[in-house]
Amino acid sequence: EMKKHPVFGFEVPVEVPGVDTEWLCFPEGPQVMELAQRFIANAETKKSSFTQEIVEKGGP
Repeated sequence: EMKKHPVFGFEVPVEVPGVDTEWLCFPEGPQVMELAQRFIANAETKKSSFTQEIVEKGGP
């Protein structure tokens, strides 16, 4: 079973054998949205160098 990060959209397993579930939890709080905004702002500065392949894959 996977859970999706509410801000970034990536998926993380709910359980992994041998891994404490504490390591699989998403951080919460205002710092998460601040980090997301920083990623967006940084991507905007590099937008002109993104190839179509990067856009299609959801990267860089």
